[in-house]
Order: sequence, then structure tokens, then C-alpha cells
Amino acid sequence: RIKNAGIDDFIGKPLDKKVLIQIIKKWCGIDNIDCTGQEPQSEELPVNFSVRVALPVLDSDMGIKLSLGDADNWRTLLHMLLQQLPKYSLNLSLAAKNRVQLINISHELAGASSYCGTPALSYAAKQLEDYCRSEEDYCRFESKYNLADSLRNDLQHQMQRLKEAAVDYI
Repeated sequence: RIKNAGIDDFIGKPLDKKVLIQIIKKWCGIDNIDCTGQEPQSEELPVNFSVRVALPVLDSDMGIKLSLGDADNWRTLLHMLLQQLPKYSLNLSLAAKNRVQLINISHELAGASSYCGTPALSYAAKQLEDYCRSEEDYCRFESKYNLADSLRNDLQHQMQRLKEAAVDYI
């Protein structure tokens, strides 16, 4: 019954980053990416911290499966998320240098987007949350080059892409 509802895998809370990366690799068919999160040797963007995968902006099949096959329910959830995006966008801008607020906003957005068939947005929100929570990066949070800014901008970009992609579904 669970498989018929579209559940192909499971990750329990609290999330283990290594397990999450393995599952993403498994379902995206990616074997050759570096997910070590090790300290970069230069001031450049630590690309290995941010796992870049080609996730869809909007996956209606996934959203409907997550809504137990109810397309109307999925559209309602998607519409509710879209209505909240301006609030999230504004709050992300206002909290740009506040680590705790960024954690709270990105955590809330990751949860809100995880059941709407919006994998790219959910992933971007989780990346920002994970980075801000990372103790090893806490000291670098206020540094000259702040990866949180890049991740926050990416999250803003994913929200804009979702607004554009969802026009055909709402």
C-alpha cells in the first residue's frame, strides 16, 4: 500500500547529511560528485559543499503522489506555498546577516515545500539551513566571503523559478 502511494524511500528525522546525500545520489543517478564538505584551499566558493544536481523546479507527478493521488489537493498545497513566497523572500532579505533567523526561515520553507512537488526549492532551502547550522562554518559565517549569501541568493532564485513554472498549474 505504501509503495502504491508513491513512497520509494525513507529518511527519518533527525536527518543524517551522509544518508541524505546517498539517497539523492541514488535517485538522481549521480555517482561522481564530491560531497565531502571539506575546507576549500582558496577563497573561492567551496563548490563541494553545495551539491549541485539537476532537480526539477516543479514536479507535478511527485506533488500528486505526495498528495496521495489527489491532484486538487496538490494544487491547493502548491497555491498555498506560492502565496507565502513573497513573505519568505522578504524575510530572507531582512535576515541576511542573522544566522538564527536564516535557520528558522529556511527550515520553515524546506518543510512547506517538501510536500508540493518542488524539489529544487526544497533542496535549496535545506542547503541554506544545513550551512547555517554547521558548527564548523559558524566562525566563517561573518567572514569576508560568506557562502550563506550565495545560498540565500540561490534560494531566492529557486522561488522565482517556481513562481514562473507554476503558472500553468494554478
